[in-house]
Order: sequence, then structure tokens, then C-alpha cells
Amino acid sequence: MATFITYFYLRWVYSAINAASKVAPNLAKSFTNSSLVVSA
Repeated sequence: MATFITYFYLRWVYSAINAASKVAPNLAKSFTNSSLVVSA
């Protein structure tokens, strides 16, 4: 039972990291764009 919970938790962590790695570049891009607009 404990191994099943650990497996499920590791899968959740992996999917969270995977989602973050997909979202991070978009966030960085939008942040750069907004800061460029503010500076201009």
C-alpha cells in the first residue's frame, strides 16, 4: 500500500514539474514583453 502511495506521489510530482517546465517559458516571455512595454 505504501509503495502505491509513493508511486502515485512521484507521478504527481513528475507531472507538476512537467507542467511547470511547459509554463515557465511562456511566463518568462510574457514577463519580458510586459517589462519592455513598461520601460518603453
